[in-house]
Amino acid sequence: TDVDGDRAILRRNVMISFLRGTGLWYYDYGPANAAGWWLESRLMEEVKRMKEVAERYHARRYEPAADVLFIYDTEVFYYTGSLPGTDPLTDRLAVNQTIGAAFASGAALETVHLCDLERVDVARFKVVVFGNTWVLNDAQRRFIRERVLRDGRHVVFQGLPGYGDGKRWSREAMAELVGQQLTRADGRPRFTAPSERAGNVWFSPDAIVDAAQWRRIFRAAGAHVYVDTGDVVHAGAGLVLVHTKEGGPRKIALRSGRTLEKPMPAKSTWVIDAGTGELVLG
Repeated sequence: TDVDGDRAILRRNVMISFLRGTGLWYYDYGPANAAGWWLESRLMEEVKRMKEVAERYHARRYEPAADVLFIYDTEVFYYTGSLPGTDPLTDRLAVNQTIGAAFASGAALETVHLCDLERVDVARFKVVVFGNTWVLNDAQRRFIRERVLRDGRHVVFQGLPGYGDGKRWSREAMAELVGQQLTRADGRPRFTAPSERAGNVWFSPDAIVDAAQWRRIFRAAGAHVYVDTGDVVHAGAGLVLVHTKEGGPRKIALRSGRTLEKPMPAKSTWVIDAGTGELVLG
């Protein structure tokens, strides 16, 4: 019923995987297995165009481009409410709404599971965000202190970072990890920006679900912001992807110093050459 919208979503979903350097596949069960979703000629033409672009850029050396990393834990749910309504924070806010707001900041993000953090080149990132890491073991705490909290990097902890290790729980464990006092006179946690003592640590007791607040933090850390109009951005492989729902006049600032300034249609996805500013798919 909305092929133009379908095409924008198809382009966004396929090219996100390419920009991130990952594989993907098309699957098609179709209505009651009797027909294919992709049989619409405009969608098939879009698949052809994306394949041509992917082959062109795949010939180059792959380079990631995001400078904001979000870290999420899949095992924290063993310690939180497991039924709908029993835990409004860990999944609904700290995962789903947090990452949605962060993507709308206009910065380019990457995500990783906590168990894979030691495999990541943390040095690439200006900002590292711990989304729902309420439970951390000794090795994870040591890695965060020694490898993440360094080199002028900004680190964001939300919720109750390192509140326990699976056996013991305390505010002192949080303060020891974050490196600053996390309570005020009334005993409630507070939001704290980087200070002389903390250096590069942000702490928020609540999940940050406002795109403008994420944008402020990312800019303070020196992360590149491509757009400030609430559109979703992905970057990598020499390309920048911008996905918009509302559309309208857009000014897309690239790292190269070039700027693409023109109106985007509503419900559309653009793919731009990160160096030249060429509109590769528009």
